[in-house]
Amino acid sequence: MSEGSGRRPSGRSYTSTLLAGLRRVTGSDLGVTWVRALQEARIAWLRSTNGWERLARSTARWWIPSRVSEFIDGPARGPVAADGASAVAALVARGDIPAEELLDRARRIRERDFSVSGRPLPPAGPWPWSTDWRHGHTWERLHFREYDHYGPREEPYDVRAVWELTRLWFLQPLLQAAAIDSAGPWDRATLEILEDFEGSNPVGHTINWHPMEVAMRSVSLALLLGMARSLPQRSEPLIAALLRMLTLHAAFLYRTVEYGNIRHNHFMANAAALAVAGATLQGSYPPARRWLAYGAAHLEREIPAQVLPDGVGFEKSTSYHRMVTELQLLAIIALERAGAPLTAMARERVHRAARFSAHTTRADGLSVNFGDNDGARVFAFDSLEQRDHRPYLAAAASLFADAGVKAIASGNGARPLLTTAWLLGAEGLAKWEALPGASAEVSELYPEGGMVALRQGSASLAVDVGEVGLRGRGGHGHNDLLSYELCLEGRPLIVDPGSPVYTGDIARLDLYRSTAYHNGLQVDGEEIAPFTGLWRIADTARPEGVSLTAEAGEHVARAGHTGYLRLADPVLHTRELRLGAGSLQVVDILECDDERGSHRVERHLHLAPEIEVEIIPHGARLTDGERVWSLRHDEQSDCAAYMGTVSPSFGEEIPAAVLTISTLISGGARLHYRIEPERES
Repeated sequence: MSEGSGRRPSGRSYTSTLLAGLRRVTGSDLGVTWVRALQEARIAWLRSTNGWERLARSTARWWIPSRVSEFIDGPARGPVAADGASAVAALVARGDIPAEELLDRARRIRERDFSVSGRPLPPAGPWPWSTDWRHGHTWERLHFREYDHYGPREEPYDVRAVWELTRLWFLQPLLQAAAIDSAGPWDRATLEILEDFEGSNPVGHTINWHPMEVAMRSVSLALLLGMARSLPQRSEPLIAALLRMLTLHAAFLYRTVEYGNIRHNHFMANAAALAVAGATLQGSYPPARRWLAYGAAHLEREIPAQVLPDGVGFEKSTSYHRMVTELQLLAIIALERAGAPLTAMARERVHRAARFSAHTTRADGLSVNFGDNDGARVFAFDSLEQRDHRPYLAAAASLFADAGVKAIASGNGARPLLTTAWLLGAEGLAKWEALPGASAEVSELYPEGGMVALRQGSASLAVDVGEVGLRGRGGHGHNDLLSYELCLEGRPLIVDPGSPVYTGDIARLDLYRSTAYHNGLQVDGEEIAPFTGLWRIADTARPEGVSLTAEAGEHVARAGHTGYLRLADPVLHTRELRLGAGSLQVVDILECDDERGSHRVERHLHLAPEIEVEIIPHGARLTDGERVWSLRHDEQSDCAAYMGTVSPSFGEEIPAAVLTISTLISGGARLHYRIEPERES
C-alpha cells in the first residue's frame, strides 16, 4: 500500500490538477503566490498531457553519440577538476591513502555490502529504490505529488531511508576506484546501477521525484559525470548515461523548484543543483544557460538569507549546516569554472560557514550533533562517518586559503584530502600543502547564530545560546537553548542525543527535540518553548545577556533565556559555563518569586555511549575504561542515572547513560556542578 491514506486517481484532468495545486499556494505573499501559481499551472499541464514522458524522450534524443563525444573532448566544466582522477592517483602513489582501502570499499559497494540510514542493504534482489528495507514497506508508483509523507502508520517506515539511497552518493567510491585501477569493473558496475535506477524510476512517477531529492541526485550525477570524464580511460556509455540523466533531472527540477515564503535547505539545494548542472552542461545543452542563471541569481539571494553574517546556518542544525555548506562550496567551484562567479560577499559568507563547521568540530574530530541529523551529505569520497566534516573542511581550507581551518581539518594527524583532490585537483592539493601552520585553539562567540565554540588543548566545548532556528519557527532546531557538548582529554563526555527519525515516528522525533533530551535545565517538567507542530517550536525562549570572556585562564560563556517566564510563577534562567584546563564548571542562576511556592529543577546530562557511571555522594564518577572524571554538584541536589539512547545519525540509536541532577527550590537559587579528571588519592 502507498504511504498515507489519500491516494488520488491517476488520470486527472488539467482543471482538477490545477485547482489542487493552487490550494498549496494559498496564504503566500503576492510575489510567491504569482510564481507558485504559474508553476502549478505548468505542472498540471505537464501531468495531464504526458509532458513528463515527452521531456524524458526529448532530453534522451539530444544526446546522440556525436554530442556525447563533443562533451568528452570539450573543455572541462562542472564541479570536478579536470585532473581530479590523476590527483587522487598521486595521493595514493605517495602513500597518503592506501590503495587497498579505496578498492576494498568499492568492492563492498559493488557487492551491496554497505549500510544506509543505519541498516545494511539487502545483499540480493532488486535495488530497494522505493522500499524502506528496514521495515519492508514499498511505496506504489504514483505521480510525485500524490504522496503523503506524514500519514499514520503501524510500522515506523521512513521515506528518508529511501531518499538517502537514491541520492546515489554511494557511487562515488566506485568511480574513485577506477582512478587507481583502470582495468577494474568499476565503470561498468556504476553504469549498471544507474540504468537500474533509471528503469525503475520513470520521471515524475515514484517516491523519488520530490524536488529536493531530484536536486540532491542532480548534484551526485554532476559529480559522477566529472569523475568519469577525468578518468584516464573514459567510458563513453557511462558518460552518455550520466549526461542523459543529469539533463532530465535538471529539466524536471527547473519546472518544480520549491519556492515559497519560507525558503530553507530545500530551495538552497534546488538553486545549487541548477547552478552546478547549468555550469556542467553550459555550451552542450542550450537550456543549461537558463539553469545556470537561475541557480546563480538565487544563490546570491539565499546564501545571505540562510547563512547568518557570522556563518551559522539559520536552521540551527549542525548536520544540515554541513549539507548546505557542501552544496554552496560545490556551486562556488562550478560557477567559477563556468566564468560566472558569485560575488565576494556570498563567497565570504560560505567561507564563514566552513569556519563555523571547523570551530564546532570536537576534540575527537567529529562535529557536535545539534539539531536534526538525517545523515545527509554531498561528498562521499572518504570512508569517514557523516559527522566527520574534515574532508569538506580540507577542501574549504584550500579554496579559501584558511590556515586555521586546515589546522582543525588535519587534527590528530588526519589528511582527509580525497575531496580536495577531486574538486580542486593538483593545484588544490598544492595550496593545501602551502598553507602555513596555525593554532587549532578556538574561542568564538557567534552572536547572530547563537553559538559558542571553544577549543583549549584537548578540551572542546560548544554551547547553544540562540533561538530555536529558522528565524524562530523551529525547523530542524531543537529545544536545546543553553545545552552543550563537552570533550575533555580528547574524549567525548557530554553529548547531544541528535535525532534518529524523520517522518517515520513523529512522537519519537518530538522526544529527541525535547528539553529533557538535551544538556540544559528544565523547570517543572516544562519545555523551554512549546512545540506547535511538526518541525515547529514557539518563539518564546529568547536568549539574553550572551557573552564570552576570558577570566583567570578560563573561557567563560554566559547567557540567559526567557523560556520559563511564561510559567504561573515566572523563572528567569541564566547559565555560566567555565572551561578551564581540562575541566568544566556550570553555574545555573534561577530568579523567581519567593512567595509563590516551589519549583522542581532538573539538569540533564546525556553521556557518550562509552561512558560508565557510578553515583557517589553529591555527584558521580565517569569512566570510559581508561580515564576517570568526577562530577560534583551542590549539596542541595540529588543525582540519579538511568539508561537512555543517543543517535549519532539518522536510523541509529545507541544505549547511553543519562544523569539527572534534581533540586527542589523555593525562590531564587544558584546551582552548580563541576566536571574534571579525578584526582589521585
